Amino acid sequence: MRVPARLYHWPYGAGDARKRHQTQHRNRAPHSVSVYQNTTLNYASGNPAANSIPGSLQIDSGTFNMGTANSPLTVGGSVAIFATLTLSSVPGGDLRVLGTYWQNDGGTFNSNARTVTLESTSISQSIIGTVGTTFADLTINNSSAGGVSLGNSQTVNGTLTLTRGRVSLGA
Repeated sequence: MRVPARLYHWPYGAGDARKRHQTQHRNRAPHSVSVYQNTTLNYASGNPAANSIPGSLQIDSGTFNMGTANSPLTVGGSVAIFATLTLSSVPGGDLRVLGTYWQNDGGTFNSNARTVTLESTSISQSIIGTVGTTFADLTINNSSAGGVSLGNSQTVNGTLTLTRGRVSLGA
């Protein structure tokens, strides 16, 4: 994949997302992605060529759906869920977050039995928002001095893996 010389932000609003994605930005990876105006953005199925968002993923209204992606999506910045985030329905379609994970009241997280990993070697991370999240599986792999802080009660229905780092409760 060709890497653009400048940063791209792809805001997806009602009606224009699919056309813009298929024509103007065919060979460019987005730096950040925002979903709004009740738009549904379907992430590529199978093994997508672009399986990372170097910046942030923000879902203000609408849905970001990973469909049947069978490779993890890595978000280099924050993931902010104010509407709906649905992870892949097939193994391998997990979510790696290198920044903060944020879910607010009214936001819905559908894990589809996938793993969410918070990972960093250099920055502190948080799981914050106005509501707790229910994860299928959660992995924390953060060796930064601050580690990962949990701002609310979080639920892990499957496996909680603490690979390395510090976890602070009730931040």
